[in-house]
Amino acid sequence: MATLTLKIKLQITDEQKKAFDRTSEQYTDSFNRIADIGWNKGIKNGVELHKLSYESERAKTNLPSQLVCSARMKASECLKSAFALQKKAKTKVGKPNSKHCPIRYDARSATIKLAEGKASLVTIDGRQKVTFHLAKFQEHRKDWKVCSSDLCQKNGAYFLHVVVESKSPDFECSGKTTGIDLGILDRLLPVIIFSSVKSVIGKSKLGTLDLNALCKPKAPSLLSENLKSLAERSTVSAMTAITFCLNE
Repeated sequence: MATLTLKIKLQITDEQKKAFDRTSEQYTDSFNRIADIGWNKGIKNGVELHKLSYESERAKTNLPSQLVCSARMKASECLKSAFALQKKAKTKVGKPNSKHCPIRYDARSATIKLAEGKASLVTIDGRQKVTFHLAKFQEHRKDWKVCSSDLCQKNGAYFLHVVVESKSPDFECSGKTTGIDLGILDRLLPVIIFSSVKSVIGKSKLGTLDLNALCKPKAPSLLSENLKSLAERSTVSAMTAITFCLNE
């Protein structure tokens, strides 16, 4: 499956903006309180956090139950990351805290119709029906399946970050060579292919690279030095056509 995120600017009225502002404020407060509970008690499990926070958050806020659970899920994810970083990091890691926590919506709390440019989002003032326009480069993804979305605020405007997915397209071999960097630094075998200038390079007296030397641990630096030397001696401007095939 192919998955990506579409950033969409919402077209909202002043009243809708106030509703989103109030919802965002309470959502952020709920997120921070739940994160505090988990941090102080050393709990990151979502089920345990739900038992400790759900009823109190419902009493303290006007958030619908879906958004209370959403805030708890985000807090749980942040706590897991913070605790994991705390084990690895040498420096002190602070507890998760947010000034403007993006509101996460799922299929129960939001209805998003990309093809129609419409969305219905849950807030503390009921569902808000908003409109939007997809950018030209996003239009061919309007039929993709909507998985989830985050409502984000920036400079007074609201954006919906919509996660969509679709079946991966069938791969068709082009017959051309492409470069793949496997990140292997100790044993590297670079092969230089000059595609469009291959015949020109072949007839010139530019010399060749020492592939045996390039297989040694210092291969990356040797490769860089050889390429620099080769580029300085070359009168061919198509050096950018070089493709590296890296194989272990």
